[in-house]
Amino acid sequence: MKRLLAAVLCTAVLLGLAGGVHAADCDHEYVALSLEADCQNKARTVYTCSLCGDTYTVYADEYTAPDGMYLLLSSTRTDSTINVNCYYFNNAGLSGAQMPVYFDPSAVAVDSVVNGEVWTAENYVNGIEWTPGSDHVTMYAESEGNDTNTNNGLCFTVIFSILDGTKDPGIYLKNGSRYYVDWDNETNRVIDRAPQIIDIIGKSDTGDHKYTSVTVPPTCTETGETTETCSVCGDTHTQTLESLGHNFTLGACTRCGIADPDAHTVTVDGNSAVYSVGDTVQLSGAFYTDGAKAYRFVCWQGDTDVLTDEGDGNAVFTMPERDITLTSVYLLIGDVNSDGRINGTDLNFMKRIFTGTLDPIASADVNLDGRVNGTDINYLSRMLLGTFTPDK
Repeated sequence: MKRLLAAVLCTAVLLGLAGGVHAADCDHEYVALSLEADCQNKARTVYTCSLCGDTYTVYADEYTAPDGMYLLLSSTRTDSTINVNCYYFNNAGLSGAQMPVYFDPSAVAVDSVVNGEVWTAENYVNGIEWTPGSDHVTMYAESEGNDTNTNNGLCFTVIFSILDGTKDPGIYLKNGSRYYVDWDNETNRVIDRAPQIIDIIGKSDTGDHKYTSVTVPPTCTETGETTETCSVCGDTHTQTLESLGHNFTLGACTRCGIADPDAHTVTVDGNSAVYSVGDTVQLSGAFYTDGAKAYRFVCWQGDTDVLTDEGDGNAVFTMPERDITLTSVYLLIGDVNSDGRINGTDLNFMKRIFTGTLDPIASADVNLDGRVNGTDINYLSRMLLGTFTPDK
């Protein structure tokens, strides 16, 4: 005898059901193990019978009852559509059913409705009522006999276009207090499992990969790579790291130590050092003393074209693609006659400069005030006595 199953409330969009196979002769005592989502599975609880080892898995967004007849909606969602698949489960003995699916027409619109296989290949959906612009779709199903409808099957798929992504699509089975079922003569019972109220559009998903990273660093001339491998599923991907290239400075690579084949030398006052092209070269030509003698820097001589100011003792330049030779020029303060010594002759020459009978020279300006006068004569006299040494 055929009886029609009317719809009951189900705010449902569900991705699937996983149930265990129960041993008929065991009073199961299940132990639950909750597992977080990983890259292969959604969040789930695995139930294992401590007596017989029977096991089944229930996902976070699934109906948990392992037996009885019930209706189920599952969905997939993109940015523009929602596909709702309407299923019957555990439907042995059911010969006919009616399933109205309602929705919010301001949030979604029916784009199309597709028939699917119901129960066995010989039994099919024999009716769909769908009025464009309405707020529901109704499916009718009927099998030819109670002894053939033993398979679970997809009843139909509704493809919704999303009109307003900010709204709840409101997809549900018709709200009603009555539903009709078939009598199962074999088990002498009514198949009366009611649908559950579940809403899971976009709810459960697999988790992220758990990558560990191994890096082979690149060298100056060889590429390297970073390989990431998921410890859960083994997914792996490799990123090539470009070779670094040499970083030459002071005539050698700072990373691998190889000599710079394009390096050049800077020779200052006979002392040579190796530099790479583009290096910054710092010169040092400063006032200094040697015992009682004081020396004042005058200028650089040689390859002075690399200098902005050849009179700057602390000049800086960028190393060109050639060798550079420079010589520092100093004067001995108080050595007025330039013989490399400081004595009475220098004091006599300074007095002549002071009286205007001899032209001034730089070494006579002891205190570096730009003039040669009595103060300088006094300083030089003290230098001869060993009581004064210039400091600039």
